Amino acid sequence: MTEHFVEVDIVMGRHIADLVRSLLEANGIPTELSQESVGTVTGFTVGPMGDVRILVPSDRVEDARKLLEEYYAGKLSE
Repeated sequence: MTEHFVEVDIVMGRHIADLVRSLLEANGIPTELSQESVGTVTGFTVGPMGDVRILVPSDRVEDARKLLEEYYAGKLSE
């Protein structure tokens, strides 16, 4: 059975997406990234072709959003 993935964030550029993915996966949340293929090939980091969608399994959306909210608010401790 294939898991249903849901978008929880959109970031600009693959480098930021990889950072967010690492944060989520380090906290046990499987993550997929989706970007327009031309953006990946050309290295766009801004605009629609630079947008990268962060996707997580539907049963982990709440956990992911809470973690991202804490991250963006600077509330995560080392």
